[in-house]
Amino acid sequence: MLPKLAKSVAFDKRLHFWTLSNTFPGVPESSVTLEFRQHLKSVSLSATLKSVA
Repeated sequence: MLPKLAKSVAFDKRLHFWTLSNTFPGVPESSVTLEFRQHLKSVSLSATLKSVA
């Protein structure tokens, strides 16, 4: 059983993947780097597009 916070983070990750795919149509998930940061009771997510040479 996952801790409550881990469940919350997993839900947020799925939600943001859905948002990214709709915001950047045609951009594969492998081109996006997602980073979670936890500070006290808040969790933030940053998304960075990888440069394609």
